[in-house]
Amino acid sequence: MTEAETNQIITIVGTLLTVLLTSVLQFIVTQKMEKRRRTELRQDSFIALQRDALIAAFRWIDALRSAQIRASSQSYSLLAANCTHEEFRSGFPAVVKTMASLELAPEHRLALPSGLYHRGFDIIAKFDELRATTLQVAGWPDEGGTPTATERNSITTICGTIRELIDTLESDLHQAYRATYS
Repeated sequence: MTEAETNQIITIVGTLLTVLLTSVLQFIVTQKMEKRRRTELRQDSFIALQRDALIAAFRWIDALRSAQIRASSQSYSLLAANCTHEEFRSGFPAVVKTMASLELAPEHRLALPSGLYHRGFDIIAKFDELRATTLQVAGWPDEGGTPTATERNSITTICGTIRELIDTLESDLHQAYRATYS
């Protein structure tokens, strides 16, 4: 083999190695870019799902505020003897029924920040506590008597706690929603 043939073979092999190395590097870069694009698409999709879940959960706020106003009003009316026990029971908001109509789909529950969904149950439990405490403090219709200041304060405290829980939930929903844009 002559020197010219050797040089020609070295040039061809060098060119082939360059093309091969360039192709491998291009493949690796393309794969990394594609993986990054898929990851970003999944993240964008999850963020959109999170936003939908937060918007759906935010619908709770109006229902809970309305129920809180009605429940407080009914409780104070019964304590002041402005309504009967039957009127109290029929006028007290059916929070569980209302919240059930606003139930989140399972994928939305999973997309909510941890603990946020269950806080709705805590608020519902406080409504039940308010109803039970009001009935206990008001006594039975045939018992008569007037609730003491301490007993009235217990109702006021529960009403305040419900309001604070709703305010905190609303604030946390706002914060979580804004965080999806950062």
